[in-house]
Amino acid sequence: MVRQPWLQMFRAYFAEPGNGRWSLFLVCHAISGVAGSSLIGVILVDIQWPLTRIGLVMNIIGPATAALTSLLAGWVFSRHARRSCLLVTMLLQALLNLALLPLIANHYAVPVAGIVVVTLVVPTAVANLIVKTAVMDRSAASDDKATHFTLQGSMSQAGGLVAVVAAPAATQVVGYPAVVLFRLVAGVASLALLSGPAVARSVQAA
Repeated sequence: MVRQPWLQMFRAYFAEPGNGRWSLFLVCHAISGVAGSSLIGVILVDIQWPLTRIGLVMNIIGPATAALTSLLAGWVFSRHARRSCLLVTMLLQALLNLALLPLIANHYAVPVAGIVVVTLVVPTAVANLIVKTAVMDRSAASDDKATHFTLQGSMSQAGGLVAVVAAPAATQVVGYPAVVLFRLVAGVASLALLSGPAVARSVQAA
């Protein structure tokens, strides 16, 4: 008696055109975003940054910059289609993964490394903002708003949780460069999933 409504809820959600593809997008996007950010702190420790410097860059300067950029992003969204903004941001996010490779090898001077770390945080924060806006839009357009919002949020969180746990563990087996390249692949996969017409309509509004 308790299980049937849940089964009906899942069936109804995935029966809607584009929801299956959108769900895969949410998972891949979360993996591509969190896999890199979960590695940065570990990389900085491995290249022997002092903990105070890591805390300053990752917990103060990075989040503050991301917050300011997210406020600016709202102004941009009001003038351009969300899908265009998301595609550009995700492409930038995917390409910036490559900037981690010299960081892993400790080839950056300290100021440059700090700029790279902060720069990597910004597109991830903006992309997450656009995705969450699209999630709210899709939920608002559905008959069961709260359920749809919860399902989408749960899938995104699940992808992020897997990335947070798996990315550092995977580096012990395959090394940092392979994980960084996997994050790049996940980002490209996210872009491909976003190209479906049913999904594209979800984030097309300006």
